[in-house]
Amino acid sequence: MEKQGEAWKSLMLSPGGKETLLKAVFQVFPSFIMCLFLLPRSITTRMDAMLKRFFWSGSVSKRSIHWRAGRVLYAHKSEGGLGFRPFHIFNLALLAKQAWRILTNPDALWVRVLKALYFPRVDFTKAKKWSKASWIWSGIWEARKWMEKGIIKVIGSGRDTRLLHDPWLFVRPSPLGQNITTDSSVVADFIDPISREWRFDILEDFLSTAEIQDVAGSPIGPCSMKDYWAWRYTGQGNFIVKSAFHHFHHQVRRDRGEELTIPDSNKDRWKWLWGLSLPLKLKFFVWRASRGALATRHNLHARRCSPTSVCPVCDVLTENIHHCLFLCPHAANGWNLLYPELATPPPLTNVMEWLFSLSSTLSTDLIHNFIYLLWQTWKTRNENVFRDKALRPFAIVARAKEEAHRWRACPKKRTSSSHPQPAPPPDTPLPPPSTHAFEIHYDGSFFHDSQEPAYGVIITNDHGQVVDGKVEPMHCFSPIEAEVKALLKGALVAVDLHAPCLVRSDCLTLVKAIQVQSCLWSWRAAAWLGRILQIASDHPDIRFEWINRKLKSKADWVARSCARNQLSSEWIQIHDVSPLL
Repeated sequence: MEKQGEAWKSLMLSPGGKETLLKAVFQVFPSFIMCLFLLPRSITTRMDAMLKRFFWSGSVSKRSIHWRAGRVLYAHKSEGGLGFRPFHIFNLALLAKQAWRILTNPDALWVRVLKALYFPRVDFTKAKKWSKASWIWSGIWEARKWMEKGIIKVIGSGRDTRLLHDPWLFVRPSPLGQNITTDSSVVADFIDPISREWRFDILEDFLSTAEIQDVAGSPIGPCSMKDYWAWRYTGQGNFIVKSAFHHFHHQVRRDRGEELTIPDSNKDRWKWLWGLSLPLKLKFFVWRASRGALATRHNLHARRCSPTSVCPVCDVLTENIHHCLFLCPHAANGWNLLYPELATPPPLTNVMEWLFSLSSTLSTDLIHNFIYLLWQTWKTRNENVFRDKALRPFAIVARAKEEAHRWRACPKKRTSSSHPQPAPPPDTPLPPPSTHAFEIHYDGSFFHDSQEPAYGVIITNDHGQVVDGKVEPMHCFSPIEAEVKALLKGALVAVDLHAPCLVRSDCLTLVKAIQVQSCLWSWRAAAWLGRILQIASDHPDIRFEWINRKLKSKADWVARSCARNQLSSEWIQIHDVSPLL
């Protein structure tokens, strides 16, 4: 890698080119080895150092000023970083993929060999490293410790999940219940086999009130569904190396005490910058100016690389980034020529934040002209300092406008598909089906504040008249769970009617998952979705179809009113809700 990096120093790449080369080649080059072995920290640290040196100097061996710390380069672009991957954490994420395969494919030949060697009498989650373990097993064992914090057991029948030892609760790590002493207890022992509901009469003898509340919100699948492992940080529960890397990196940053909560406004600004239709070199220039990474006299003096911090152009004031790009005479004259309305210079603030604040009131082309002028101002300043070229504001503005015009005139790569997009479904009421005696509309209401989730079910006859309904609070921890659990309640209502029913859902992907009989739509609701699929299989006269959300306002109103404690549970008998809805 060091030899390859030395060969690249003659390419004279821009910062955007360096980023692409490092991410697409340099960081991918050792991936095959890192999938098998955990590299020593001394090697990964050296590789990280080569990456940072090449980005800042263009050579893996040449030392230069690192204008920002490594943690900034490794932060996500939406957080003001550049999205590079620390090699050690990436190594752990790749090895965690092997650990995941051991966990989910215990019958594979290579897994059986490792089990016979290292954990013949226990399962993989309790395996030890051993003193004379191979490099392969040592790396997988180390990655397993990191992976354990992100795995969860999805409950189907409950017979394969140990109550005390397996992580199966959404909001609380196992083990549960300090009073439970039977290690052989499984989750199925606390589930009613007929109703598939929790047996709270038994749980109350062992668990605290807070633990019972967490158990109440945990989904239960049908008896025919096997318990399976899921990865918490993906929607469907499948393990993805990218997701594991971000999770591990988050843990490392949290352990270091770094600030992890980034305001959404800051994320929007950085996303706006990297999404601009401009050359990468300009976006990197704005990034460097916003992060204080330009080689101004002030920054050089702070690093003891310059005897003075006075501006080399005006020779009067301190040359910080704000002075260099806005206040210096040649820069101020350029702004007056390009945009006379900017009578006063912008306040001493972040360059990117200033541009983002203007993007809501000024045109995109004008914002692009501003960025080109910033680039030309900095470029001309360097030519004056190092080549003694004259500073002509008219020429600076002319070059900025010309380059912006030439960039806009270039043909852009089409981002949309050439195939015509299908027309959206018609936003008109659908006639009640003639083959079904009842039509069921449902909705789940979930609020992230203290309000309790609830579901509402509306039953209409073949003439579209409301004949009955049901509404109750429920236990769940996310909007996805509320949606699927509400659908399950609607399906159970359809079963109790003993008549052909059409269940309407406004979630198209959920309806498609039912039609293809897949429980992998979301691991958070896979157990409830399995019960819905069982109902659909046992009752062919119950159908599930999609409906526009605007046509489901009745059930939505009922669920929201119940969640806000504004509706009695006997509302259907007390009020004639048809005219209200």
